[in-house]
Amino acid sequence: NTQAVQLWCSIINKATETVCLVPAAGVAAGIRDALDKDAKVLNLSWTISNSPFITDIITYALQSGRVVVAAVGNSGTDKPQYPAAFFFAANQSLGVISVGAVDENNGRAVWQLGSSNYGNWVDVYAPGSNIVSLRYDVNNGYDSVPSPNNGTSFAAPFVAGAAALMLSINPNLTVSDVRRILKSSATCAA
Repeated sequence: NTQAVQLWCSIINKATETVCLVPAAGVAAGIRDALDKDAKVLNLSWTISNSPFITDIITYALQSGRVVVAAVGNSGTDKPQYPAAFFFAANQSLGVISVGAVDENNGRAVWQLGSSNYGNWVDVYAPGSNIVSLRYDVNNGYDSVPSPNNGTSFAAPFVAGAAALMLSINPNLTVSDVRRILKSSATCAA
């Protein structure tokens, strides 16, 4: 029984990015709702300043044995971004699985308006360039998003999906197990 949980928010289109305006407390409430519905894997395709609301809910998710996957951001920097760089202070093996983006040649993805963040804090990389995707329009239903679609927000769901598949085969895997398997089975890139 699989359910997707979507946070509805206002979208502002800028020349260089799309910004979703939801207060950190609202995001935390959405994550809590997903956890209350027994979500085993969370995909966080956004970055935020380190917020107590987000820290608390991610700590709760990790302590509850949930896998949390997050996009590392698209600023082309090695500076850690949250929530992707979050580690539970009491147990350094418990942390968010951070996902960078690679291009078709398995190199760090670079786009006209940015590039994947990188660094030793990034756990794995996944496809994040020229991704075909769907979007939901309240008037027209689902349609394809105009290409190219680039970014770590497109890469993170690949890893979240892999984590969900692993847990469907072996629900006894821990967060640390999932992280270890993903990291050890990934090819070197970026």
